[in-house]
Amino acid sequence: MIGLYNTKITSVLTLLIALLVCLNPAIAQPNSEVLHTPSPSNVFIHLEKSKTDALERWVVTYALSTPAKTLTFVRNPDISRSSRWFAQDSDKEIVFDRAKRQDVVRSKSGKSISRVSFLLTPTYKHLGKDYAPFSPFSDGGNAFHTGRLFACANTCTQETWQLTLSVPSDEHIVLNGNVAKNTVSWTDNNDGRVVYVGQQQPIITDEVIALIDQGLPESVNVSLEQDIPNIMAFFSQRLNPLKGEKPTLFASYANVDDHSTQGGTLPNQIFMHWNRDDLDERASHISFVNQTLWFFAHEVAHLYQSGSTEGVSENNEQSWLHEGSAEYFAAIAISALYEGTNNYVESRVTNAFKRCIKCSSSRTALIVKSATNSLVLMTYDNAMRTIPPPEKQVGDL
Repeated sequence: MIGLYNTKITSVLTLLIALLVCLNPAIAQPNSEVLHTPSPSNVFIHLEKSKTDALERWVVTYALSTPAKTLTFVRNPDISRSSRWFAQDSDKEIVFDRAKRQDVVRSKSGKSISRVSFLLTPTYKHLGKDYAPFSPFSDGGNAFHTGRLFACANTCTQETWQLTLSVPSDEHIVLNGNVAKNTVSWTDNNDGRVVYVGQQQPIITDEVIALIDQGLPESVNVSLEQDIPNIMAFFSQRLNPLKGEKPTLFASYANVDDHSTQGGTLPNQIFMHWNRDDLDERASHISFVNQTLWFFAHEVAHLYQSGSTEGVSENNEQSWLHEGSAEYFAAIAISALYEGTNNYVESRVTNAFKRCIKCSSSRTALIVKSATNSLVLMTYDNAMRTIPPPEKQVGDL
């Protein structure tokens, strides 16, 4: 009996591994990355929010310990920085280096750069496969992504950045779950983090620290307060509980002429933003309720994906693994927690099958691979459920 059990497990695993390698040959390649000591920061970043009457200004200043010919930005999902960042020195400009596919700051006169400041546009901007630079709250608060600010002298070798944030006296900062006033400094790295600036006080529960926009429709607000903790508890019971500091939830809303919704996660952070003017109307539709629950479950699932996702979530050749598993986790959670959602979950699975046989562009390819991975996981899970347990414990898989 034990031999038959192990044979079936081996067959299932062999089939699934072969499918994964076929879909993405890079999986079969060894990881040749060499561990090294992070380079020290030589670019210091100071972000300041100021207010004059009804006008608010966000200005970021870069101070270089050693002058450089250029300042190179780390994250470059598009070229919108050059139209949303305004140099406060007429001799400085942001240009896109097409060869390196990076935004760079340079002096028009060819001088070296030791200090440069930019006036930022603190509105939501959708960035493909990256985090929004700003996510405004309806009461005037704002959440921003620090990784958007990361830059290096000439070429990037540093892996940490020293940031300082200053805000008006009537507002506060929420950083790593802590509330601070006036000015705060910290060392940042990797993909950065989301930081809140405004007057809203966070809600602290056993599961999460939450900043939920009070301008959201009541049904969405209630769902955030109740469903996010329920979904987190569901995953914690079936997977390893989250380690480290308590996660922080950012849920922001801007009632503007747009139809964007975006979510994401960073270590111990989950964030969602609605940038649309029809949310009140849509919130009453059952289809929107189901989509929102799936949206929540998908983003929460990312928190429970153990291990590093560096080089995965932003890479179209790898991110289907990351996104596909979150889709499958969402399907499991929604089916288990909410009655009456079976038809909706089944329709998502059916659409995933349809997408698996279509591919016409790189963007479509990512969606197809994500859908395929969720189906691979579903196939494995269903197959394992059909295998009878062994008479004796044979060890963990």
